[in-house]
Amino acid sequence: MIGLANLVATLVVTASLVTETVVAQSTADILSQLQANGVNITLLNSTGTLATRSQNGCSLLSYALVTLFPSKTLISSESGFANWTESFWSQQQEEVTPQSIFKPANAIDVSSAVLLAELFSCPFAVKSGGHAAFSGASNIQGGLSIDLGALDSITLSKDQTIASAGAGNVWVDVYNYLEPYGLSVIGGRVSTIGVGGLTTGGGISFFSQEYGWACDNVVNYEVVLASGLIIEVNQLSYPDLY
Repeated sequence: MIGLANLVATLVVTASLVTETVVAQSTADILSQLQANGVNITLLNSTGTLATRSQNGCSLLSYALVTLFPSKTLISSESGFANWTESFWSQQQEEVTPQSIFKPANAIDVSSAVLLAELFSCPFAVKSGGHAAFSGASNIQGGLSIDLGALDSITLSKDQTIASAGAGNVWVDVYNYLEPYGLSVIGGRVSTIGVGGLTTGGGISFFSQEYGWACDNVVNYEVVLASGLIIEVNQLSYPDLY
């Protein structure tokens, strides 16, 4: 018999999934936070993108991302761009063409992308597994699509009661990791559904009748707020978000 670990997906959830009510930040505040994230903001000033950002925000954001994160950014002229847009479960999502695609490696990268999107007033969407059926769910026309696929770490606590999973995993990855331990979690019923999308959307599981939805079994989230701040969210720290 397979035992159940508390699904504790420690997720990186961006501001489009869990939002914060914030007053619009000043340019100085955004640049200060980007600098704290380790972003070389002098590159933005030297290219003149800040001075003209209101004219064509998403195009300038793409240029900024390519300048700051060349290995993590895809634009339409690159060969991998078309392959990425064809990676969604539904045709409706595949037909959406973003201005650029950003693939963060960690929560700080996600924070930087959110801050830059605010700086250049460019709308963004976030992809975990890309399994939603409707257009614009995790891809955005003419904006920035943030692909969490590289956030794919999976770990199990020493007492084997808590599984931590990055939001870029799909559920088959989590199940395969836990199977040798004789464990599973409250996760998706389709193997290719993303951990991030299903969990923040509620999450019906084969075990839900007995244990509740996936979201009921998460003990902690790592969350990137709209302000770019990275926080740990649980019942005690931020019960309103949890």
